[in-house]
Amino acid sequence: MKMKNILIKGTFIAPSFRNLFLFSAIQTISAPFHSDSASNHRPPSVFDKITKLDDALQVFDQMSQRQPLPSVVKFTQLLQAVTKMQHYSCSIHLFKQMVAIRAPVDLYTFNIVINTKLDDALQLFDQMTQRQPLPSVVKFNQLLTAVAKMKHYSCSIHLFKQMTAIGVPVDVFTTTIVIKCFCQMSCTREEDRVFEAERLFKKLIKERLCEPDVSTYTTMIKGLCKFGINDTAIALLRLMDERGCKLDVMTYSTIIDSLCKNKMVDDALKLFNEMILNKGILPNVVTYSSLIRG
Repeated sequence: MKMKNILIKGTFIAPSFRNLFLFSAIQTISAPFHSDSASNHRPPSVFDKITKLDDALQVFDQMSQRQPLPSVVKFTQLLQAVTKMQHYSCSIHLFKQMVAIRAPVDLYTFNIVINTKLDDALQLFDQMTQRQPLPSVVKFNQLLTAVAKMKHYSCSIHLFKQMTAIGVPVDVFTTTIVIKCFCQMSCTREEDRVFEAERLFKKLIKERLCEPDVSTYTTMIKGLCKFGINDTAIALLRLMDERGCKLDVMTYSTIIDSLCKNKMVDDALKLFNEMILNKGILPNVVTYSSLIRG
């Protein structure tokens, strides 16, 4: 049976769609959908029923012509469908089109298109830096996190430097990612990387770029403790307390473990007593295990 041309809300749809699932996908674009972008759960999508690349591309064209544009959830679901077909380069192309038309993107969108390819991440970064106005620091942080997860730590640091050069305002999450990258690099390279991380940390405070949080402090302390730089780690713990950042058992346990590994058990016990008696922080299994081994 020959399919007739269809008009949906004034939009012409070509008659080449292969099945009713595709027709449903177009209708779904208009349906109300509310989602918390921080949620890890994505509900089943009608886009999952699309199994032909040509159909997916036609749906994307329809979505990109709508005003206002469909939500990030709809675009992400369509990208996910294309990726499931293993058309990875096409997913990247569609993502770039999304960025060009200022379609919303979120962490899920990045996770889908980046996968494990550094080249793809670098292309996305270049695309983002050419936008005016620049995307938010949240979007850059998501990309930095993805690159760091690939263990391309030096590349993450390089991208961070480019961000600051073009005037992207960094925040505490950005700096925590970069400090962690410095410290991870030091596992396989020179100890100087930890000191580079420490210099960055001091710069944050001195130039008031952003106020470090407990995660930033703990990340820096872990890096120092890997090389037994315990005095500096303890000094950072004191600074953390002075600046009103809440101390926690993980921060104390990291230093206690490092002290025990360096046969400085008396110092570890002093810190242990301080943690319990002065700060009211209860030890955990890591704290006890470190002291037992010491």
